[in-house]
Amino acid sequence: MLGIILAAGMGTRMKSEKPKVMHKLLNHPLLEWVIDSFKDLMKEEQCDKIAVVIGEKMPEVEDFLQEWGTRNDKIVETFYQKERLGTGHAVKCALPLLEKEDADESVFILCGDVPLIKTETLKRMEKEFLKEKADGVVLTVNMDDPSGYGRIIKKADGMISEIVEHKDADAAQLKIKEINSGMYMIKSKELVESLNELNNDNAQNEYYLTDIVSLMNNRGKKVISVVTDDHYEVSGINNRVQLSQIEREARRRINERLMMNGVTITDPDNTYIDPACSIGRDSIIEPMTVIRGRTVIGINNIIGPMTQIEDCMIGNDNVIERSHLSGTEIKDNVKVGPFARLRENTILNSGVKIGDFVETKKTVIGERSKAQHLSYLGDTVIGEDVNVGAGTITCNYDGFNKHKTFIDDKAFIGSNSSLVAPVKIGKDVIIGAGSVIVKDVEDDDLSIARGRQVNFEHRGKELKNRLKKERLKGEGEI
Repeated sequence: MLGIILAAGMGTRMKSEKPKVMHKLLNHPLLEWVIDSFKDLMKEEQCDKIAVVIGEKMPEVEDFLQEWGTRNDKIVETFYQKERLGTGHAVKCALPLLEKEDADESVFILCGDVPLIKTETLKRMEKEFLKEKADGVVLTVNMDDPSGYGRIIKKADGMISEIVEHKDADAAQLKIKEINSGMYMIKSKELVESLNELNNDNAQNEYYLTDIVSLMNNRGKKVISVVTDDHYEVSGINNRVQLSQIEREARRRINERLMMNGVTITDPDNTYIDPACSIGRDSIIEPMTVIRGRTVIGINNIIGPMTQIEDCMIGNDNVIERSHLSGTEIKDNVKVGPFARLRENTILNSGVKIGDFVETKKTVIGERSKAQHLSYLGDTVIGEDVNVGAGTITCNYDGFNKHKTFIDDKAFIGSNSSLVAPVKIGKDVIIGAGSVIVKDVEDDDLSIARGRQVNFEHRGKELKNRLKKERLKGEGEI
């Protein structure tokens, strides 16, 4: 089976320089939603080839298709529609691939700007295609107000004879509620033959893909409809208002699916979860939380409120409050936040506590270790049962290169300490508060690195009085 996706439109009504199919729905391009609908079919070896028809000078789309193919270990063939002469012409651009297909091979045709099409619906189309021994299937939907859509015209036996555009329909045809979705499944031989018969003898001088239905009917071929009752599934996006409407529906479906599978989402209207995310049962997602990318969250976690998570692996029984995490791995029974920022390649092992205004980057923190307040830990490896005092930083950058800091088990780092990398802090070490550590500290040592304190008798009061007089003089009160 071959899947063809039509993605050549620029989408002028989006008022954008970006190709329409690259506008994002829940952080994923519209095209990705459509192409992903083929993934389950590919896993089951029902669909072994994908072709995408794009316009010229769409490097962003080309790069995405290359990345998607690499990520999914699939080859996506790209064809170019140099002139935008209608949907029929777009499919004709893929004729070199179609002509290589077996005559009885089936071909899906989908639209790149219709993101909520379901794999289950594609499977149903294929099932009816085989059951009815059809030559073509049109996915349709019944609408209370079908204005602007092509009407499905059927014969007495229920087969489709043609698709009539709204502007060409007569009074009787305009009463028909069943409309064309623009998505099809056609036998390869019939598709090729129909495409070669298409003409552009119309007011727009375009080649309409809908004409293949009447051409097949004229040859005595069998075209059936499969009706979906989900109008969102066949809703295209032409402007940013429609994009926001479809995103709201997509978000509702994702949240509903998660809740039905045992996740508590306390305010679904204000929770934003990526379709690629996985969240385990008995986890609680609190309001204004955004979870993006291929994040995996285990069971019995409390996430939020006001938390952002992207591309993270999170275990079980964790609490993450009002924090920002990206590219982070968290084991079990970890407490993060509020107001923590955990950046790429951070690993928090079980029992770790990261508190308010703590930032980490490329840092591994051992079990039960703590950094509770106002710290920066970059390029650092921390052992087990370590206490990092408030205001501690690892000075990992010398202006040219990054360097590592190693802190061994049960070390105690006093508040407001600076550890100047590269440096190693041994086991059971105590670092005195306010120290600037530039040399390694051996196991069990106490290290203090700060200037000696000097107290000048009565100088504090004298200085305050002098400064007060200078201020008053400047204000003209003396």
